[in-house]
Amino acid sequence: ANSKHGNTHNMARKGTLSFTERHDLGRMNNICRHCQARMWVSEKNGGMVANPDFSFCCGKGKYIVDPLAEIPELITNLLRGSDAESKEFRSNLRAYNSALGFTLLGCNLDSTVANARVGAYSFRIHGSLYHRIRALHPGKGEKPKFAQIYIHDSG
Repeated sequence: ANSKHGNTHNMARKGTLSFTERHDLGRMNNICRHCQARMWVSEKNGGMVANPDFSFCCGKGKYIVDPLAEIPELITNLLRGSDAESKEFRSNLRAYNSALGFTLLGCNLDSTVANARVGAYSFRIHGSLYHRIRALHPGKGEKPKFAQIYIHDSG
């Protein structure tokens, strides 16, 4: 269309836009016989559709991760309880979880792969992964670190 400002194009008004069809892999109802991971049938790398074989999850049983430890009874009671303490815990759970966002990550880092100069960077941990929570305020003569940077005491 022409206007006093030159040629204009009304792209938004064109009714010829085509929509992409929704991608649907179906139900994730196939279970790996080695690790019990839920998989889509299209992820199979062998076997028949009725009895698929998967390797993407665990390498056909080569990489089996130990099951998660049971949730401590105290936490279970707080999550499921109906008493005042449980309700308070659940209502502030996000704040408790966020508090760990300002902690120092602690681990024994495997530097043989972490400092590799070629390939993808790897962060391999040996042993336990834990958080170190420091004091709310730095000690005398110390510079603030981690969450201490965000704490301002005007008193």
